[in-house]
Amino acid sequence: MPQVKNKLTILSILFSVLILSFVLYKSEIVYDGLRRGNYYGYFIISLVIFFLSFVQTFLSKNNLIIYRIVFSSVFLSLYAFEFYLLNKPSDQHLQNTNKKEYYKDYVKDNPNAVSIILKNNFNVNGEEIINLGGISNRLTLNCKELDYWSDYKSDRYGFNNPDFVWDNSQKTTFLIGDSFIHGACVKEKYTIQAKLRKFKSDINVVGLGLSKNSLISEIGLINEYTENFDVKNIFIFYSEGNDLIDLTAEYGNNILKKYLDEENFNQDLKNKQTEIDNNLIKFLDFELNRSKNSYKGTFYKFLTLYNFRNTVILPYIYTGDMDLFKRVINRLELIQEKTNSRIFFVYMPEYFRFVVSETANQTYKKKGELEKIIKESKIGYIDIVEELFSKTNDPLKYFPYRRYGHYTEDAYEKIAIIIKNHIQN
Repeated sequence: MPQVKNKLTILSILFSVLILSFVLYKSEIVYDGLRRGNYYGYFIISLVIFFLSFVQTFLSKNNLIIYRIVFSSVFLSLYAFEFYLLNKPSDQHLQNTNKKEYYKDYVKDNPNAVSIILKNNFNVNGEEIINLGGISNRLTLNCKELDYWSDYKSDRYGFNNPDFVWDNSQKTTFLIGDSFIHGACVKEKYTIQAKLRKFKSDINVVGLGLSKNSLISEIGLINEYTENFDVKNIFIFYSEGNDLIDLTAEYGNNILKKYLDEENFNQDLKNKQTEIDNNLIKFLDFELNRSKNSYKGTFYKFLTLYNFRNTVILPYIYTGDMDLFKRVINRLELIQEKTNSRIFFVYMPEYFRFVVSETANQTYKKKGELEKIIKESKIGYIDIVEELFSKTNDPLKYFPYRRYGHYTEDAYEKIAIIIKNHIQN
């Protein structure tokens, strides 16, 4: 084997090994292999970098110089682009979006207010549980994608509803999902469930949404919160951007997986809301204190090319366990039969579908494969791509300021009308 040319060659090999080690650490240790699909592309890139670094040992002096110029140019260009993404000027309406900074002022005016906090495992009287809703009966700060910060008064179980929905058990329609039903990032009156209450005042509408929920959590929401209601319709809102990947991660949770494996599994969360509130408030305090050093977080994002990865690479990397998805659909069929209700699967497209793909692309994020499974079942199917986005030549108008994010107030209203029409039909 030719002698290694010099220290720069050694350093480039060490750098490539460092990148590969970091990818393995995130995939196999931090996420315990549950999100391995997210990292396949990074594995390949890391191995290519390692191979290119190793190739240097075989190059002549002139070719080595050319190689290093090209490699350095690509390397510096990536970080220059990342620096731009981190520091590009925001439009006026997108300024002041640092949630932790805003929250400090928010609680001065609303001392009893909280911020949203996601699912966490914690111990209650010697029993490990995981919450599926938020902190109850509190003014809750959500997010900002338009020209205001969205917030809402949570109901008795921590969801984005007026509390009276729990006092009316007759003719109830449940909307179940993640951030789309959580109300991101619009005022409460513009959420899908609020609009549907306006359009269908003859039914009780309950939204069960928490950001980052996926399909197994949503089965859990049905088990925990629909009992003793006259359930007419259940709409499961599927987020194209992350739900299939997050499904695998949820099945890796020792509690959540029981909702899929055991037909009647129930944590009795309704009767543990006080303990849930106390623990979530502790988690919220911890998160606020943990992230005080914003410069450290910004440097980490820069070092790991966070924005470049999420805007350029990640949209093209998508894997998921289709067998696990089939099990979810089978479980929903059983629930539909047991509750004598109608269950609809609502496909909610993400921003990148309309940026890197054609609107009707059936291979993007495995949409065609998912549809085939659903249409072979007894579950109803509502394709928001087809019923809303494909009916305009400008689908990006339904995203806040045509940027990556959730939907606009107008899009939520139109989706509520689509849901209303399916209820009536």
